[in-house]
Amino acid sequence: MKINIIIADYSNIYSIDRENRRNATANHCAPLSVLKRAMHDSFDDVRSNVAGSFHITVEMLICLSNDEDYAVRSAVAIHPFTPPGTLKKLSEDRDWCVRANVANNINTPANVLKTLINSTKTSSNDSVSNMAWHTLRKLNANAG
Repeated sequence: MKINIIIADYSNIYSIDRENRRNATANHCAPLSVLKRAMHDSFDDVRSNVAGSFHITVEMLICLSNDEDYAVRSAVAIHPFTPPGTLKKLSEDRDWCVRANVANNINTPANVLKTLINSTKTSSNDSVSNMAWHTLRKLNANAG
């Protein structure tokens, strides 16, 4: 399979074209060494794949939470390994998609969800508020 060959030969990430880099980082078998190189890729879809990987480290998630592209930050916001402090920071993101993923992340602290519920500045925040309310309900149901 071509993707496995690419992963094995990923020593120079920039010698591989965009589609193959995207496929390699989407592969659930992509090793950490590949993800570490790809997290600095010039293409947001490659970096988003890195942020969505279960092989990523917490340090890499924190770094990617500062990415210029909302899709990358959104992938960090929904990742189950994203630390609470990073989720809090992302809950204040300028992009509603990022805030929505924070609201849908079951690991978002209750106080952050409550803040999102009370955010009613725009119609997009209404959606985020509803998502946060549902997530908080799940948390309360699991606690009881």
